[in-house]
Amino acid sequence: MYAVPPEVKSSIKQKREACELAHEEIEPGFITRQDVNGDHVDDYILDYGKFICGVDQSFFCGTEGCLTEVFVSLPDGTFKQVLSENVREIRFARINGLPAMIYKDGIDTGHCFQYQGDGPCRQQLDTAGNRIVIDPVAGSAPLRIGTQDGKSYFQGGIAALRIWNRALANTEVSDLYQSDQVPPDGLIAQYLLDEGSGTVAFDTSGGNNNGTIHGATWKTM
Repeated sequence: MYAVPPEVKSSIKQKREACELAHEEIEPGFITRQDVNGDHVDDYILDYGKFICGVDQSFFCGTEGCLTEVFVSLPDGTFKQVLSENVREIRFARINGLPAMIYKDGIDTGHCFQYQGDGPCRQQLDTAGNRIVIDPVAGSAPLRIGTQDGKSYFQGGIAALRIWNRALANTEVSDLYQSDQVPPDGLIAQYLLDEGSGTVAFDTSGGNNNGTIHGATWKTM
């Protein structure tokens, strides 16, 4: 295994100590180097599903996946841990030229972005490894689902779309995905899109912000 920053090495040491006297085995792919925070410096992603503790390959794994840690570089040359959670899968992408991580199967895989109307797509994770607080800006444009400009449209099915006026906790997202437990606090719009016919998307949150359906075809999902 190649040299890693002290912060990463310290974390790996802690996991080795957790194995106690068991012999650990590190499989290929345990460490991935990739620029996560967009500062053009390789960051470190540790997949403990590839860290074998004795004969127990699932020592760091559970029902929500295997322990994954992400360390991002800071301007002073050190590294900061920004993720240490069990996830089933993690994917990194770029949105408007900026890096993003997303939820997978209801599990928080990291930090995504906010988009403010016509403004820039802002990082939730800055170059110092800190989360940027979501601060949505209200505008006069109508809420559109499945299209941005009314000219190009999402090619796929949409159902059970909900909007909250707050950020959901990780456990709430997981419960919503696993058992469809809908947190009522802050729910300001809910479009189940299960009418089966017609051109009205009914808001069943109690807010009565009904929408109009344009050019869609009803399908059973």
